[in-house]
Parts: sequence; structure tokens; C-alpha cells
Amino acid sequence: MMNNEGFGEYMRRLREEKNMTLRKLQDLSGVSAAYITYIENGRRRAPSPQVLRKLASPLGVSLADLMLKVGHVDYDHLFNEESNPEENEIYSNSFYAQVLGFPNREAYLEHLLSEREDLTRALENKHLTFRGHLLTTNDRKRILLMLDILFPDYTPQSSTTTSSHQGE
Repeated sequence: MMNNEGFGEYMRRLREEKNMTLRKLQDLSGVSAAYITYIENGRRRAPSPQVLRKLASPLGVSLADLMLKVGHVDYDHLFNEESNPEENEIYSNSFYAQVLGFPNREAYLEHLLSEREDLTRALENKHLTFRGHLLTTNDRKRILLMLDILFPDYTPQSSTTTSSHQGE
């Protein structure tokens, strides 16, 4: 879950990645440019699921993603085997169907799992930045090497080499 400012920055980044003006997002979503500006600047509380539904498609993300990012849905709670979805109305099947567009919790969880991205693939992104600085190819390779050091049990072993990153 992000704070209001963090979510606003995330939403602005999505909009700018699509080279979309506030006016264009307003036209596509039906949400006023003024309200979008307030969200992007962190001056409004988390948008309602209804507003997020309008914004999701024009921003090129799923409603489920926006709901998780803004904090309307708790990712840890969703995957907790001991949690009872009936305890909380927000996690009932009607919530998944009416708000998220999935028939039930299981279908939603399958969708979330299918959208996970391995960090190795994410580091292939040539436009990846860290604190505003574009990461070079060498930066991304060094990150992968550091991850191999931090998580040796996750490093695939090759019969011909001990490094999984040779030849990159």
C-alpha cells in the first residue's frame, strides 16, 4: 500500500509513460483533470474503487493493480490461507465481481499470480531507473550479480559454469 503521495506519483508515471495529458486522461476516463491533478499531487485521499475503475483502462493497468497500490485491497490478507473472506465485506465474492470484475476470490488470486514478474525480467527493462537515475546495462548486470550473492539458493546452477550471468 502506498501513501496518497506515492500513489499519485505512480499514477502520474503511468499517465506520462503513455504520453497522455491530463485533458486526454479526463476525456478517456470521465474523471476531471482537476481531480486527477489532486490525486497526482497527493492532495486527495485514496480514490474510490469507482474512480479507479474509470482510470484503469486508459492508464493501461488492471483495476486490481490500482486497488492494491492504493490500499483498498490488502495483498497479504488475500494470500493468507487462514484468512476468512467472509469476515470482511470487502473480500466477499460480491466485492470481487462488482468492483474488480472477477467471479470470486480464487479467480482474482489467479490473475494476480499470472501478473507477477520475475525480477530478472524486470531488470531487462532498458528504461529502468533508481531514484531518478537511468540504470545502464552494467548497472543492471551488477544488480543481478548482487542478487545472486544475496540469494544463493535462488541462483540456477549450470553444469558448465558457476555464474548464471556469463554471456550476457
